[in-house]
Amino acid sequence: MAKIKKFIQAIGLKKGALHDYLGVPQGTKLTVAQLQKAQQAGGRVGQMAQFALNARNFKHPSKKGAKASKRSSRQVACKKPVTSVKEQVKQAMKPMMMRKQGKL
Repeated sequence: MAKIKKFIQAIGLKKGALHDYLGVPQGTKLTVAQLQKAQQAGGRVGQMAQFALNARNFKHPSKKGAKASKRSSRQVACKKPVTSVKEQVKQAMKPMMMRKQGKL
């Protein structure tokens, strides 16, 4: 089965259908509470609301065309930058090498 790159366009969604059903003007954003309420309605509207909730977590590119730059929680939480495995091995071996050379 071939992987479709633009799977959202292949679904055949109608622009503004969820806004129309909820009675919200097209230009305004739907709140999470509105989406959750619509999701509980079930049927096609519930599916559209579920998709809208899931799409909130997608990495959307910025308006300038650059890639989205959301840092992962691990990168934000770590004070030290994540190093490669080779550098971690070098750091671990450093004291042993210094002992061999008589510097420690």
